[in-house]
Amino acid sequence: MNVLITGATSGIGYQLALDYCQKGHRVYAIGRNKDTLSKLTEMGAETVELDLTDYQMVKQALSQLPPLQLVILSAGICQYHHYHHFDGQSFANVVNVNLASIGYILEAIWLKMDSPSQLALIGSLACYLPFTRSGAYSASKAGVKQLANVLRTDLKPRQISVHLIEPGFIDTPMTQANHFKMPFLLSVDKASKLIEQGLIKKRTHIAFPWQLHLMLRVLAKLPMSWQNTICRKLAKRAE
Repeated sequence: MNVLITGATSGIGYQLALDYCQKGHRVYAIGRNKDTLSKLTEMGAETVELDLTDYQMVKQALSQLPPLQLVILSAGICQYHHYHHFDGQSFANVVNVNLASIGYILEAIWLKMDSPSQLALIGSLACYLPFTRSGAYSASKAGVKQLANVLRTDLKPRQISVHLIEPGFIDTPMTQANHFKMPFLLSVDKASKLIEQGLIKKRTHIAFPWQLHLMLRVLAKLPMSWQNTICRKLAKRAE
């Protein structure tokens, strides 16, 4: 199986690339860290060093890909804004990496996805509640969620199943920069296995850990004023 994975040089993307390589699949790993790409090359992956926010580079770099049976778009960053200052450039940077770049990739691979095949987009449980200082990250992941829903409608006639993956806190370089308690923290190895199992079972929505997912779903049904109050209290605890 030909597998394309973005964000393959860190976190979940890297672990997924390793796992699919070890299972004997042909993995096309995209990332920006040269050293990590070299490690993946040694594991048998075809690697591409690429800035996904550069439209022309994405279009050119992915033009020679073969037909794909599985695409996992996992590239993402998180930058928190300050309470007394909103950084528009930081906001745009997060949205460009987490959401806009997906559009560049989809254009480049739109006709390369086999029929049937699978397309997986990685969102986040963070978009369920208005968590403090996470406007850029949560907004971009909410966009990923809606994009997945729309693509599921558009791609069904081509027998391309679309899967939304919503992880909670995963022990990665990105979350290691957090200075607050992260409930139900999972390892990248566990996250990768849950994603692989979900895709094998063709689940359109893969959310984990289940405890955090259930908790957030319940809280998300509360009036927005209550949600705001809860998130403000959580922010004070983290200070």
